[in-house]
Amino acid sequence: MGAKYAVLVTNHCSGFSLWPTKENDYSMAKSPYRNGQADVVKDFVESCKKYGVRPGLYYSTGCNTHCGINDDEEIDYRSAHYQQYVGMVTRQLTELWSQYGEMFEIWFDGEVVPLEMGGPDILGLLRKYQPNAICFQGPSGHPTNLRWVGNENGCAPIDCWSTAGTGSTGFADTSVDETGIGRPDGAYWIPAETDMASRKQSALGGGWFWQAGEDHLVYTAEELMDTYLTSVGRNSNLLLGMCIDQRGHFPERRTSGNFSALASSCAICIAIRPPVCAEPGCALHWSSNSPKASGIWSSPRTSIMASAFVAFMWRSTPERAGSRSSKRDPSVTSASCPSTGRYAAHGW
Repeated sequence: MGAKYAVLVTNHCSGFSLWPTKENDYSMAKSPYRNGQADVVKDFVESCKKYGVRPGLYYSTGCNTHCGINDDEEIDYRSAHYQQYVGMVTRQLTELWSQYGEMFEIWFDGEVVPLEMGGPDILGLLRKYQPNAICFQGPSGHPTNLRWVGNENGCAPIDCWSTAGTGSTGFADTSVDETGIGRPDGAYWIPAETDMASRKQSALGGGWFWQAGEDHLVYTAEELMDTYLTSVGRNSNLLLGMCIDQRGHFPERRTSGNFSALASSCAICIAIRPPVCAEPGCALHWSSNSPKASGIWSSPRTSIMASAFVAFMWRSTPERAGSRSSKRDPSVTSASCPSTGRYAAHGW
């Protein structure tokens, strides 16, 4: 058990780039840090390699306020302004995906606008620069995609299948239920990933943003264990948003270390203990006196501004097991989830 890969938020909805992009001045090139010579993406990838953690990158294609692109508003994807933006996205992704080596996961927030609708040729760029990367909410046609579990409260459905009935990775071509649950008879191998902030909803930005004086809102080791059971224990990866402070550090509260110690000492409990769930309608909903009851939240997707994600995986990574958006391998079987006792398709 432990973090197997990390995903750096390289360019969020503000449009600020954590590398010295050639496309505009809103980047590390204009930061006083290291006199404008810093490249946080490079430092991140090098650190991942040093400590044996697989690197991944987040890039927001759908929202960039610096460029006047807001995905909460109606957008004419064929307009000259948007097509100019598409050109910038294409060039920035080329920088990211061609300069820092092979990425384990590439993270798209809210899917991507398809090429046929006027969006950037994401699939073409992936095939050219990052053909082996797993993509969260990646474009249809990419062979190794992950789908969103449907919420950001750390709770996957009890029946969370690795297969789905459509090659889509979000809500555009499928129902909310199928996005989270998948389909046991699905023809496409598209496992679910559960993303959740490491801070409680009362923290800045619903827990995704860092703010001084809020370290006490970081989830405890016991709360994270509950989340582990309701995500990883239900056949989903857990991607935990980590707020980085103004010094570039994780919070000083020793939650992560305590979680690892607790998990190691409770290895048997993980297999036999029934998981709890934040959803009030779920039979496994915890009681009101649970330590986590007042802290977890269940809102739809929010804007992610964590500086990094860390991913906890219950078994081997979902890579190359079949593929997320390719047809399911006939050898894929079903087996009972050790945490829930329910059946889930997998490719062990």
